[in-house]
Amino acid sequence: MLPPFATVLVVGGGPAGSYASAVLAQEGVDVVCCEAAHFPRYHIGESLLASVKAYLQMVDVVEKIDQHGFHPKVGSAIKFRPDRPEAYTGFIAVNPNNGAWNVDRSQFDHLLLNHAVEKGAKVFQGARISNVQFSNDNCHSAQWTRDDKTGVISFNYIIDCSGRQGILSTKLFRNRHFNQSLKNIATWTYWKGETGVYGRGTRREGAIFIEGLVNGLKGWVWYIPLADKVSVGVVMHESDNTALRRDSNDLKDHYMRALSHSPDVMEMLKGAAICDEIHMASDYSYSATKYAGPGWRLAGDAGAFIDPFFSSGVHLALNGGLSSAISVLASIRKDVSEEAAAAYHDKKVSMAYTRFLLVVLSAYKQLRHQDADVLSDVASGDFDTAFDIMRPVIQGLGDVEASHDRTLTEEALEKTMDFVASVLTTPFDEVASARESGYVPAHLFDRNGDLLGPEQIAKLVTDTGADEKTERALRSINARKTLKLYDPKSNFENEEVLGMVAHLQRGSFGLRTVDLKPVVASISGVWVGHIQNI
Repeated sequence: MLPPFATVLVVGGGPAGSYASAVLAQEGVDVVCCEAAHFPRYHIGESLLASVKAYLQMVDVVEKIDQHGFHPKVGSAIKFRPDRPEAYTGFIAVNPNNGAWNVDRSQFDHLLLNHAVEKGAKVFQGARISNVQFSNDNCHSAQWTRDDKTGVISFNYIIDCSGRQGILSTKLFRNRHFNQSLKNIATWTYWKGETGVYGRGTRREGAIFIEGLVNGLKGWVWYIPLADKVSVGVVMHESDNTALRRDSNDLKDHYMRALSHSPDVMEMLKGAAICDEIHMASDYSYSATKYAGPGWRLAGDAGAFIDPFFSSGVHLALNGGLSSAISVLASIRKDVSEEAAAAYHDKKVSMAYTRFLLVVLSAYKQLRHQDADVLSDVASGDFDTAFDIMRPVIQGLGDVEASHDRTLTEEALEKTMDFVASVLTTPFDEVASARESGYVPAHLFDRNGDLLGPEQIAKLVTDTGADEKTERALRSINARKTLKLYDPKSNFENEEVLGMVAHLQRGSFGLRTVDLKPVVASISGVWVGHIQNI
């Protein structure tokens, strides 16, 4: 039986839900997490970004994951086109401890859910939530069903982490928006035997490999080594997928026909055999028009989903889980009003989603040989957020007033996406080499250094006589700064959102307000944001 009341009701026990539950329980909050399935259960999305480790350290679960035996992820290689070498991003180039994992999601998700229980969350598997009712007195309710029993649970806050089902966004608010240019279909399975290894005998050995399709097909293939097998999947736009499927005998034939357009992956699979059924699922990217309101939050796939090209799924789930938890904690602890706390989460999730959306759209511009108008797919609200995020790069100076007129800013944002593509096309070792070259001051390569836009970088290269490698490295390091792809804890604590920043000291997680004073940096007139007086 579920209890009659919980301060916070979390719906869904995937990474977003289990993480939010663990954070809240760790902070001493009465939290109930209801998961409709019985874990372990199958789930796709096996490759993790290095950033997830910083999130997981905040709830003391990294050691468990390290000891579990998941395949270590040392980096990722992306080959956009057959006429160009792959771009490699190494996670461990700077620090051997910066790696991530490729995981069996049934095991990984189960581990996180059990860890939430150890932290003190009350977890109920096989429990479905429906008929959510909001009231004006901050005591809301929902119906639950478990086995042959049903009942009502009351709560002060609800965090919807129910995945694509999205009980709030799809059933109550109906505020889900689908991206037209990223309406893709994924087809995948698993291979065993003499599977090839990318980068064998080098520091890249075992990295994931992504290859753009060739010979007329547009899409890409993932090759993800797991502990005892390899996950291999093909992603194409639904129209291309439908056309190819029409000429195929069955799903396996369709899968192999698509895979034949990935020569490097086929070479790695020549000694292997399929060991599982063929899976196919819609890979539609979507977002919500709003991620929070009084008494409720959306997190993970319940709020938004982005094409898996950049392996951002679990990262965004943990980002949303943390944001939802600290915003609820801030409301409970009266750090800020509930309206302000909800607004913080709404903006924080939107910013994280839009950052990765820009990276994915930049990647698809590369994959489609620049012939797709992918920016037309950025919804009006997301477009404004995108421009806010990229304004320092586009404009350089903070005293230039931003315009949100789409016709005026689309060209600038298009150019910025080309700049953002530097993230995907410049390897870390090239950045390190450029730093050591001495063409430009080494501090310009620091992760927390001043932000340089394209014009500032071009001027710097001209003034110093730096080579093309240095220019590419500067573009890459600054694109990463803009996209906040570094330490998420630092990002939460230092990135001002609507006049608030996160407070992540154990025992007092929440939000605090900051006073903002605009400043302009002294290097090349580069805009670096705000000084915070906390």
